[in-house]
Amino acid sequence: MNAAEASTRRDWRQEYLKRYYAGTIKPEERWLRLVLDHTPTGARVLEIGGGPAAWTARAIRDRACEIVGIDIDPVIRTNHVVDEAIVYDGGRFPLPSAHFDVIISRWVNEHLPDPVLHFSEVARVLKPGGIYLFRTVNLYHFTTWVAYFTPHSLQVPLVRWLRNMSSGDHDPYPTFYRINTRRRIAALGRKVGLSPVSFAISEEPPYYGMAHKALFFLFMGYERVVNASSALEGVRHTLDGVMRKSLTP
Repeated sequence: MNAAEASTRRDWRQEYLKRYYAGTIKPEERWLRLVLDHTPTGARVLEIGGGPAAWTARAIRDRACEIVGIDIDPVIRTNHVVDEAIVYDGGRFPLPSAHFDVIISRWVNEHLPDPVLHFSEVARVLKPGGIYLFRTVNLYHFTTWVAYFTPHSLQVPLVRWLRNMSSGDHDPYPTFYRINTRRRIAALGRKVGLSPVSFAISEEPPYYGMAHKALFFLFMGYERVVNASSALEGVRHTLDGVMRKSLTP
């Protein structure tokens, strides 16, 4: 493929997103509003899975007195927005108890092999009354089911193709989907002392349709249908949650 053809391929994606989604709230904007609404001035913040994507931390940098990033991937060390970058083994957080006012995770919970340990650690390092904000994938979305039954070795090239990922984008991490419904999250939260504040499920623009125009329109049709009725919220893609640690043990 020559440079002109590559440019044309890039152009239709941006053109279609602009044409069909201009004026709509972008998924990243919805996420940042949620984070900003629940991050008070002077908060100590922990971002789980901070990695190289520093834009969440950057949005709250002026209001947070401390931001710690923790990740199983050493790429966290390239996030220069955080005050401290920690690489850990995915088990217990190497952090003191009752230290943080806010804990944030974005696209992490679908990758948890042990959700009980993870949520227990979130509750442990949160201060009483502290907030846990997360964005994850809804178990009942069709892409989740495709991924669930597809070996990871095939998931990686499939997702890279569908999303038209560049060579600089990191490969998708292995997924488990063990804590990806509102009911499971609420039940586990109650066990560890985290009470649900709000859950919302939304369907994103057709980012999985970037491989071909026909896929773009197919997934856009799905997005239009499921976002048109609250009765279909349960089969949308993106699950945003807010939970609060109990004030008393």
